[in-house]
Amino acid sequence: HDSDGEVTWTVVTKGRNVEEVYSWAGEGLRRALASFGLKGEFVPVNDVVINGRKIVGMAGASRRGAVLVHGTFMYDTDLSLMRVLRLPKEKEAVRGKPEERVITVSKALGRKVSRDEAVRALRAGLCEDCAESSIPEGVLDLASELRWKYTNEGWLRWR
Repeated sequence: HDSDGEVTWTVVTKGRNVEEVYSWAGEGLRRALASFGLKGEFVPVNDVVINGRKIVGMAGASRRGAVLVHGTFMYDTDLSLMRVLRLPKEKEAVRGKPEERVITVSKALGRKVSRDEAVRALRAGLCEDCAESSIPEGVLDLASELRWKYTNEGWLRWR
């Protein structure tokens, strides 16, 4: 991941399957790209592309009726880093080299896009269909505990 050039996002819901959430998120991501004047397209199973070049990839899981889908929104990713990826030759022969089949919002627009711009577009695109609700009691405390856990070097190395 390139923390200076992409936003990693996550959606959690219940009562749907992973493919439905991919499709729903794909529509939100298409709206986010449209806010920049770009024509994005959701390509099942889990990609969003501009002119056939991948700009968002997603992954998901379903457990006990809940679905989690997350992905990266590449607004200014350093695509030269993709040269170090070790892909199977067969995959590269079929799909092409990653740096040739991937694009960023900045590259598509021909100007540098800031993280703030990307976050605003992403939030607006994904949240258009969301309903506001209050956060149940205790959830923020739990989130704070988990944040400490997952940012603690000792815990990360111990695992």
